[in-house]
Formats: sequence, structure tokens, C-alpha cells
Amino acid sequence: MAPRRKSKNTAPPPDPHAAREQDRYEHPIASREVILGLLESADAPLGLEAIAGQLALDQDRDLDALRKRLRAMQRDGQVVSGRRGAYGVPRRMDLQRCRVMGHRDGYGFARPLEGGEDLFLSAREMYQVFDGDEILVAVAGLDRRGRAEGQIAEVLERAHHMVVGRYMEESGIGFLLPHNTRIRNHILIPPKAKGGARHGQLVSVSLTDYPSATLGAKGRVEEVLGDHLDPGLEI
Repeated sequence: MAPRRKSKNTAPPPDPHAAREQDRYEHPIASREVILGLLESADAPLGLEAIAGQLALDQDRDLDALRKRLRAMQRDGQVVSGRRGAYGVPRRMDLQRCRVMGHRDGYGFARPLEGGEDLFLSAREMYQVFDGDEILVAVAGLDRRGRAEGQIAEVLERAHHMVVGRYMEESGIGFLLPHNTRIRNHILIPPKAKGGARHGQLVSVSLTDYPSATLGAKGRVEEVLGDHLDPGLEI
């Protein structure tokens, strides 16, 4: 494979975990620890090319491996990627790891996992998450009541894979009203995914698409639990 244009920095930082990486990978690159140290010491978030330059990576396969490593570190909450695609560590980017606490009125709160005051999440922010999700949150300012308001930077872990609720149809469009009142999102059920459910029945739905800031959640009916008013039905 052809090499990329060589980086100006040909002396990558020493990696105390180099032997470990060599044992694990055929073509090892810098360890997570080295990448974290690099981002910790940077004056600002770094893009992929900048990180590759600091690590003296000039092969396409190395750049691809770096991209995959950063993606895994992002998944594990070690690094975050801003809207411009630059990477940084949560602490340096003033982000907090929190658990979503939904409210039946549509808004919610982000509860810091390491302690501290809850951050208010508007209904707009709650549109992209469910109660119990683990997220990274930035403090966006104060709301009208003087509460610290959070802005979701990234969803780290989803709390729900299955949701129980009432299947509804309006104007030919099927959706789920979750039984958990802390989940205010309507979950779209495509016609081929309704599993024979009828309007008003209680169903168990597996999530096929999680919500985002612009798109709602989608699901598939896995089981019809019964009619809404069935006596003795437990969920």
C-alpha cells in the first residue's frame, strides 16, 4: 500500500505499552494511553490528521487503525469528538458523564456519575435520548429559572433495547406509546414491523433505530401482550 505524505514530526512520543500493543496487533500503533496523553497536553482538540502527525503515522493502514482506535475510545467515553471532528478528552472539553433522568412532562435531567448537581435537559434535548441512557453533557448556561442547563454532546450507552407500551395508529401511521412515563418519545413502527398488533394493544417492541437530534426512534413489535384493558395483565 502506498505511503501517505510523511509527517513533519518523525519522533513520536515514547510508548511504555508498546510491547503490549505488539502482542495484540499485527500492525500496532500508539496505545490508548499515549493518545490520551497527547490530547491531555494539547492546547485545543486535535483532528485525525493532526493526531497522526504527532504520532508519526504515515501509512494508510496506520491512519485507518488510528481512526478505529479513536472510534473505540469514543465509544468507551475516553475521548469525545466535537462537531468539527476534532478529538479531545471530556475533562478538557468541560464535559460530564451523566445518566439521563426523564420526566413525564417531557423534560429531564442529567445526573453526573461522579457526583454534583443535576443539569436540566430541555424537551428538545430529551428528544434524542431515553430515561437511563448514559451521556456526555456540556453546560450550556442557565435556563429561565436559573438552573444549569445541559447540552448533550454524545450518547455513550443506551439503557433500553426493548420497550413495552401501547401500539397506536393514526392516519395509517403506527407508533408505540411507552408504558414507562419517563420515556416521552413516540417510537415509530413501520407497517411491516407491526407483527399483527392492533390499535390500542399492549406490545413489546425491540428498538431498531435509536433517536437522534433530528430523527425519532423506530422499532419492531416482537410480541403482542394483550388488549389495553385486559384484567390482570402484568408488564
